[in-house]
Amino acid sequence: RRTLTLRSPSDGVVLQKNVVQGQSVAAGAPLFEIADLGTVWIDADVFEDDLAAVRVGQGADVSFDAYPGEVVRGRVAYVYPTADPASRTGKVRVEIANPAGRIRPGLFGTVRISAPGVRGVAIPRQAALVTGDRQLVFVEDSANRFQPRLVELGAENDSLVVVLGGLRAGERVVATAAFLLDAESNLGAAMAGMAGMEGMGPAPAAGAG
Repeated sequence: RRTLTLRSPSDGVVLQKNVVQGQSVAAGAPLFEIADLGTVWIDADVFEDDLAAVRVGQGADVSFDAYPGEVVRGRVAYVYPTADPASRTGKVRVEIANPAGRIRPGLFGTVRISAPGVRGVAIPRQAALVTGDRQLVFVEDSANRFQPRLVELGAENDSLVVVLGGLRAGERVVATAAFLLDAESNLGAAMAGMAGMEGMGPAPAAGAG
């Protein structure tokens, strides 16, 4: 026979074609790669600090760069058991229904996972200053002055960060331009230290002649 019909064991879309007409093939050689795109997987990179809050079955909202403004609902299907030490992230597989086939393999997007609530106080991200191992916010005291206070930060998103310790609900913090207060407080501390050095104190008052 000059032709032979080979049928795929499953329905799907041809993603890769490894042969051309007239080519000889060996037994067991892969001729086509076929996949059912009715349901697609997305491998999302999650920061290691947030991995403990991710569980199989949690909901996820996915937005793709190819479809700005659209959000697709999915669910966490698998949490990979390893992490990348270079990027300090772990992979999470999110399953999404794709009946119309609009979500194509290789698309990039953003995944937001609906994790359980975290205990703590939420403040604007700009209110928290992180420099090295130091995490602080400026808190208003009873004299309407802002004092730096060390805090412990937790999970965050595009606009908010959770303070796990060091701040109580209802306390007022500087929400924007906190780095300016930080710079001013560092300058004040440096000037105070210089004032105690020999020759750096205030000039003596002139005596009466």
